[in-house]
Amino acid sequence: VVSSLPVDHRRHHGPALPIAGLQAARQQSAVLHRDDTGGPWHVLNNSFKRVRTIVPANGYDPDHHDMKIREDGHVLLIAKDLRDLSKQNISSLPGNASGVAIGCVVQELDADNRLVWQWSSWHHLPNQFEETLTADDYRFKFDSSRLDHLHANAVAWTPDGHVLLSL
Repeated sequence: VVSSLPVDHRRHHGPALPIAGLQAARQQSAVLHRDDTGGPWHVLNNSFKRVRTIVPANGYDPDHHDMKIREDGHVLLIAKDLRDLSKQNISSLPGNASGVAIGCVVQELDADNRLVWQWSSWHHLPNQFEETLTADDYRFKFDSSRLDHLHANAVAWTPDGHVLLSL
């Protein structure tokens, strides 16, 4: 909370959300803003003027759960990599798999929003479905069209320079 007065307010007309339609968080001397309906992160200065817009590189969808900005301007963010389940070879899914699976991508961007490095659950956890889903245990399926079994919630740099991801 920046002050006790509202900074920005918009009525949310979508489905019920656990938070309002506006997400704001203070980081260092800036405020991060992201409309919960999707879209990029916006960095606002202390006068609440937009000074930077941050989107994941390579066309990935931004994930609203977490994003960090370091003093040097580097950004650590979570993105979503959506894959068509019918095009994946997933033997552990019951029946004919259809819909979308949500993979996790972590990216570091430099101060000019250029990609420094990227980690993808699709590339580094090749057996992710076989190791987490079986025909008897299909609780990770939120509905008939979206499978979100690697739900990323937080990402951070560790003091020794590594990256920690909470799944």
